[in-house]
Amino acid sequence: MADYRRKNRHSERKNKRERRVSTEEQRITATVESQATSQPFPVQEKSPQVTNQKSNAKLKVKASLISKKFELSQNEKFKEKFSIGKKKSGIKDFWALRNINFEVYDGEAIGIVGLNGSGKSTLLNILDKTLSSTTGELEINGEVSYIAINAGLKIGLTGRDNIRLKGTMMGMSKKEIAAKMAEIIEFSELGPFIDRPVKDYSSGMRSKLAFAIAVNQDPDILIIDEALSVGDSTFAAKSANKMFEFREKGKTIFVVSHNAGQIQKWTDKVVWLHYGEVKEYGATADVLPRYQAFINWFNRLPNEQQEQYKIERRQEQMDYSIEILRKEVVDNASTPEIGQRSLRTIDKTLAKNKFKTRLSIPSKMIMMLCIFAMMLAIVMSVKGWTFEGLMKPKVVSPVKVPKPVPPLMAKESSVAESEFETRPETRPETFDYVVKEGESIGGIATTFGLSMQEVLALNPELDLELAIAPGFIVKLPKSLERQAVPVETTTESLPITPE
Repeated sequence: MADYRRKNRHSERKNKRERRVSTEEQRITATVESQATSQPFPVQEKSPQVTNQKSNAKLKVKASLISKKFELSQNEKFKEKFSIGKKKSGIKDFWALRNINFEVYDGEAIGIVGLNGSGKSTLLNILDKTLSSTTGELEINGEVSYIAINAGLKIGLTGRDNIRLKGTMMGMSKKEIAAKMAEIIEFSELGPFIDRPVKDYSSGMRSKLAFAIAVNQDPDILIIDEALSVGDSTFAAKSANKMFEFREKGKTIFVVSHNAGQIQKWTDKVVWLHYGEVKEYGATADVLPRYQAFINWFNRLPNEQQEQYKIERRQEQMDYSIEILRKEVVDNASTPEIGQRSLRTIDKTLAKNKFKTRLSIPSKMIMMLCIFAMMLAIVMSVKGWTFEGLMKPKVVSPVKVPKPVPPLMAKESSVAESEFETRPETRPETFDYVVKEGESIGGIATTFGLSMQEVLALNPELDLELAIAPGFIVKLPKSLERQAVPVETTTESLPITPE
């Protein structure tokens, strides 16, 4: 009963906290809407040239129904399914982006803002084509250059070698790289450090080098991910002027930064990402004040409520699914035809991504050959085979055909063989003969009327090349024992003759 009351009180406190947070969000939204008309952040006036460019601007980037799901690994899925090891932890696939839609035209600078973990870097990686989206279509008209603190820099190379490497990757010739080298080094402000390895650079020096390389390659679309937040104010001002030159040339710029001043100064529009969704997308003067008001409200919350808010939003990202995406598309479509067209786009991209994960026929054949080679190596190691033995041709000895035997000889030979097989092997009885001084094997054989072959047959351990010493024992036939002098003789057994 006490546990039930405790749980009931806990749920009541939780409901009150959620109602208070919801009321505070509504109040902040109303305040933001009233502040938006007053424009608390001054907006930089655009030159007539930029305005004329936007009147006949061309589409540079179009994102339709972009979603990105990070799946669990196969090992984690297997453990989660069969409850191997720990108990089920409830881990699900994570949707970093959900139903992202926007259009960007040439000459526009787009700021991307949001809390940490809202999917900003994921969106930029999809724009850079480093990642592929799970659903949706992305149309990019132009060459993209991505700038981050460590993006594309090889820390083992010097700054000069990195300039050559990036230029080669962008399709520049050696002459073009050499012509741009001095300009890039001067813009990066690295001086003699340009010939030092990048691993010795600070984060600000790396961002300067990356920005200098990117802007001097004249890309159509420039993506900046927190690269200028670590530099000094002088370089930031120079970079801002370079970005304004890019906009006047009709270039498109994406900027990710937690610095509201940079976003307000450098961008025309803002994409507010909130845990994988586009909270708002519009003019910087309209969206940025609302985002800052939300940040101020969020920072005033106690740490416990902040963590609870993050957990709830991330749970929504884990509970998301293709079915929810389909329902959102149908509900938000202005006409049924547009909704059906969007559903077909989702099905098309899902089928394309599923096909990408399958192995092609050549890949399958290579994999089967590798498996066969591994099995062959295992069998050879177990059997002790070698490649030389397998590749060496076998010599087949000719088959000997027996000569025809007359019937009578064949019968006699078969009878002799049968008698030999049935005859038991008998060994003659022997006695030990002690060799006396001056005797040899040949002399012993002659004394007893034997041949050398018969003596050697009874004594296979004898070596004719070695002399035998007195006292050596030689085995002789038992029937000849009487002819031999006894092995052990004493003086008592000898006859005494009178003098």
